[in-house]
Amino acid sequence: MQPGAGSYAERVIRERRLPAGWYPRTAEEVREQCDSWVSGEPSPERSFRAVVVPHAGWYFSGSLAYRTIRRLRADARVVVVAGGHLHPDDPVHVIPEDAVATPFGALAVDAELRDRVSRSLSCVEDRAVDNTVEIQLPLVAAVFGSIPVLCLRSPPSRQAAELGEVLAGYAREAGRSVVVIGSTDLTHYGASYGFSPHGEGAAAVRWVRETNDARFLEALTSADPSAIVRRAVAERSACSSGAAATAAAFARGMAPRVSSSSVALDFQYASRHALKSARSIAERPTPLTLPNGC
Repeated sequence: MQPGAGSYAERVIRERRLPAGWYPRTAEEVREQCDSWVSGEPSPERSFRAVVVPHAGWYFSGSLAYRTIRRLRADARVVVVAGGHLHPDDPVHVIPEDAVATPFGALAVDAELRDRVSRSLSCVEDRAVDNTVEIQLPLVAAVFGSIPVLCLRSPPSRQAAELGEVLAGYAREAGRSVVVIGSTDLTHYGASYGFSPHGEGAAAVRWVRETNDARFLEALTSADPSAIVRRAVAERSACSSGAAATAAAFARGMAPRVSSSSVALDFQYASRHALKSARSIAERPTPLTLPNGC
C-alpha cells in the first residue's frame, strides 16, 4: 500500500469543487481532450523534477499544462501540486483529506510527506474552494495513473522556498522520486483586477506580454525563489508566485548546480497567457469567483 493510502472504508475523499467549464467531468472526456492536444506529437523526454504550469481553466490553459506535466519524470512515486492565491503573511495551506477525487478515481494523499511538511513549517488546513491545485489533478491522473499526491498552497514569501527545500530534503532522505508542479498564472490585467496601468487595447496587451510577463519569466528561469516572489509581488506579474518559487527551490535542492532549464517552461505560455489576461473575465466558461483572484 502506498504511504497515506488508508483503507477505502476509512478514507475521507475531497470531492470535486469546481463547476463544469473548468475541466471535464468524466475520464473519457479528459482522455479525449488530452489526446487531442498532443495528437500526432512524439512522446516527450520525461526528465524534469519540477515544472510550472498555468491554471486559468482548461479552455485557456489545459493544453500548456498537460504538455508540461507530461515532461515530468516517469519514475515519480509522488506528485506534489503546489498552488497559490495566498498573501505573503499567510502560512502554507495543506489539504487535510486522505484522498482527492478526479474523473479517473481518487488519488491517495501521501500522509508521510504531508506529515513531514506539517512538522517542518507553519501550516494550516486548506478547506477553501480554489482552482490552482484542483484543476491540475485530472492531468496528473492522466499522465501518472493512480499515484499518491500532496496538495498544498504556497504563499509568496520566504516560506515558498522553505517548502521547496523541505520537499527536496524528504526526497533525498527517503530515497523516493518526488516531482513538483507549481501552479500560477501571470499578469492579471484589466478593470476586473483593478490593474490597468497601460490602459486598454493592443498597447496594453503588448506591455503585458513583452514587459510584465516577460520580466517574471526571466526571474522564473533563473530558478531563484527570492527573485521569483520579489518580482511578482512588486510588479503584480503572477497570482501564485509562491507556487512557482516552491518548484524552483525544490529543483535547486535536488540539483544544487541547477541551470535555468531545470524548471521546465513552455515559452508560448507568456504570449498565450497575455492574450487571456486582457480578455474580459466574463469570457471564461462558467466563471467562479475566488477570494484572491483567479
